[in-house]
Amino acid sequence: MDSYSNALIKFTLSHYVDIMYGKITPDEMQDFCQSMGRKNPLETALIWKTDIDQAIVSLSSRHHGWKDAVSEGMSDSMILHLGRSNTVCNMQRDLINDCILKGCMKFCKNTGYGKSEMCYHESIITRMKKYLNGLWLKENNRDVLGRFTVEANAP
Repeated sequence: MDSYSNALIKFTLSHYVDIMYGKITPDEMQDFCQSMGRKNPLETALIWKTDIDQAIVSLSSRHHGWKDAVSEGMSDSMILHLGRSNTVCNMQRDLINDCILKGCMKFCKNTGYGKSEMCYHESIITRMKKYLNGLWLKENNRDVLGRFTVEANAP
C-alpha cells in the first residue's frame, strides 16, 4: 500500500476489534484487498491496525492512555475503559466512541461523494492520514512530491 486514504482509515477503525482478534475475512476487506496479490489479508490488516495505533498516539503529546494500552496488549475491555477515561485526549476519545465502538463505516458509508454528508470526524481522520503518509514518505526516502531524496544506489 503506497498511501493511506480516509476510506482505508475509516475501514480499519470500524473493524478494529475484528482485526485485533483475527476475525476479519477477505470478503469484508473487499476493495482494500484486491491489489494485494498473494499477501495474507489478515497480516495486511494487522499492519494497518499497527499504523493506525501510531497515528492515534500521534494525536496527543500529553495523554499517553492509548500508547500505554497498546504496549500492554490491547483488549476490548481496555477500549471501553479508554472511551470513558481522561487518559486520552478529546480527539482520541471521539475516535474510540464513534469510530471504533460504533463502527463509523455504518454512519459514514457515503462520505465524500456527491450528495453525501461529511463525517463528523473527517478532520481527525485527515490529520491521521497526513501523519501516516508522511511516515510512509520518510521510510521510503521520498520527498513530499514522491521523488527519491537520496540516490537509489547509495549505500
